[in-house]
Amino acid sequence: MFKADLHIHSYKSFDADKNATVANILETSKKRGLDQIALCDHYDVNWVATGENPDIDFKHSRELIDKAKLSIPNNVDFLLGIELGQPHHLPDKSRQVLAENNFDFILCSLHNARNEPDFYYIDYKNINILNLIRIFEKYNDELCELANWGDYH
Repeated sequence: MFKADLHIHSYKSFDADKNATVANILETSKKRGLDQIALCDHYDVNWVATGENPDIDFKHSRELIDKAKLSIPNNVDFLLGIELGQPHHLPDKSRQVLAENNFDFILCSLHNARNEPDFYYIDYKNINILNLIRIFEKYNDELCELANWGDYH
């Protein structure tokens, strides 16, 4: 059986453990018997553009991956990926980050619809149901838009 995890965050992602170094990720993946992994740190294009999230140095991530693969004996195929959030909101910036980095894997996500909060931060117990329906309708429309954007795996 081929075992893979293509959605791993390092300490460079805002929601990851600060001990999630590339070396620790590789060691853990090796211990768990994974055949392939992809480091896909968050790059929510709209939040990077506004300064809410850092602009990640993916070339440095590639260097860390290459160094870990040389220093830790393993048979894990370690890919450099990106979790590209809301790329259809700023398609030029999205194409720029993809062009500037040689990603092995591109994961797309939709964490918020345009002009809406991140879905994680919505208080679902105390929101008007009509507002929630409106947000989910926007979400579904944007999922179709994102699917049509197409520059992802």
